[in-house]
Amino acid sequence: MAAVTSLVLYLLWRVMFSLPTAPADQAAAWALLVFETLPLPGMIMNTVAWWNLDSSAPPTEGAGLGLKVVVLIPTYNEPAEVLAPTIAAACALTPAHETWVLDDGDRGWAADLSRAYGARYVRRDEHRHAKAGNINHALGLMEREAAAGAEAVDVVAVLDCDHVPLPSFLSGTLGWFADPEIALVQGPQTFYNGGAFDDDGITGEQGLFFNVQMRARNAAGAGPFWCGSTALLRVEALREVGGVATETITEDMHTTLKLIRRGWRTVYHHQTLALGLAPATPGQYLLQRRRWGLGAMQILTLEKLWAAKRWMSWRNFHEYLNGTLWWLEGVATVGAFAVPALALASGAQTSTADPLVFAGIFTAAFTVRLWGAKRLMRRQIQWPTAFALRVFRIPVGLACLWWLVTRRSLEFEVTPRVLRAAGPGGSSQRSSWRSCSWSRGSSSGPAPDWRDWCRGARPRPRRRRRGPGCCCPSCCSSSVPRGSGPRSSPRRGATPTG
Repeated sequence: MAAVTSLVLYLLWRVMFSLPTAPADQAAAWALLVFETLPLPGMIMNTVAWWNLDSSAPPTEGAGLGLKVVVLIPTYNEPAEVLAPTIAAACALTPAHETWVLDDGDRGWAADLSRAYGARYVRRDEHRHAKAGNINHALGLMEREAAAGAEAVDVVAVLDCDHVPLPSFLSGTLGWFADPEIALVQGPQTFYNGGAFDDDGITGEQGLFFNVQMRARNAAGAGPFWCGSTALLRVEALREVGGVATETITEDMHTTLKLIRRGWRTVYHHQTLALGLAPATPGQYLLQRRRWGLGAMQILTLEKLWAAKRWMSWRNFHEYLNGTLWWLEGVATVGAFAVPALALASGAQTSTADPLVFAGIFTAAFTVRLWGAKRLMRRQIQWPTAFALRVFRIPVGLACLWWLVTRRSLEFEVTPRVLRAAGPGGSSQRSSWRSCSWSRGSSSGPAPDWRDWCRGARPRPRRRRRGPGCCCPSCCSSSVPRGSGPRSSPRRGATPTG
């Protein structure tokens, strides 16, 4: 309220006491004033949308619903050190379920690794539509097996291959499906690789998104969208909309819109359910954000979100339309620099106030705006980091605008996921050990404990005679591809919180 009030008072002061009278100067002043007014509607809408963050618990315990659940772990080219902890933790979840590793990379060692932990390995001959096609292939396999007499699958839980689930991932969320109208349960995505590019050590972009924006959507007439991982989906609902959407490169949000159009509900479960890897480098960050932004542009045009009010509640209409248009912020950022600079370069007088008075009033109003906005965002933002990232994302916004002009075809690009351990002085270094029990499955002894990986422990490799299948550093050949063996994974600052 303070942020909105400060902007309104500043605009009133500009209109009543600082506008010039000369026609040319007045035109330039009004152009600048309109530009300064643009944030006001968004501030008011965000105040309404983010005012209440109360979250509810699932109505019943998931263990007593008798649902058949399959945990899906899509993977493509990620190394064993990323994939193994996720498989191991997924297989250990309760209640009873199946874990399927959906390997689009056709890697023999991934099949051995899956069997070592008790997961089912699934591959497909035709690798179309990336992650969406991979999951749809699994859904088709489930349907064929059910037709042949197997028990039908009720719920699929989707984990990115770098998201290690905590014990409550299923037991804490399945209770939502007691409501037959719920198609999606989305949990937050929490990251344990401290020092990731968009993490300033205190907060990152994802903290604001999952701790504020997604929580605020857990309200009547609203609902979160599927964020690709740490989510559970009702198989019946997915089949009703034709499976996971393949028309865009952001299959998760697009699938959610199809579910909403068909009358299904979505809910947000605000509890840490898994620990994953955030983009660690500037390149990974921009690659991921560019894919999200371009996919949002595809959804905006394909679903004609500006005209979607007829099948959306006002909250969903606001959230999804603004959420897709937000990716054009790079264009707005360029304008934020260009408009004042052009006004200054034109030589026009845009204010009659004394420069010191103008600077004082503007600074006071802007400071109150930042103060109020940060509290509305529950302090989940650091302004220096947010400003730097906004400037850094300018190419993403320009790429989104260029796509709207050209409408060229897009291909799904996987965000690289590599574990990095903090070396001396905080630098990022790769560790280089391998464990003997990886490529030979259960026949070579018990599979390594994923908790050792998360703690950074190094299990002692058992010496084996030189020969096929051996993957000791001291031996010659390895059935695990070079660079794909297990490495220690830091868990800095990863204490789960509700």
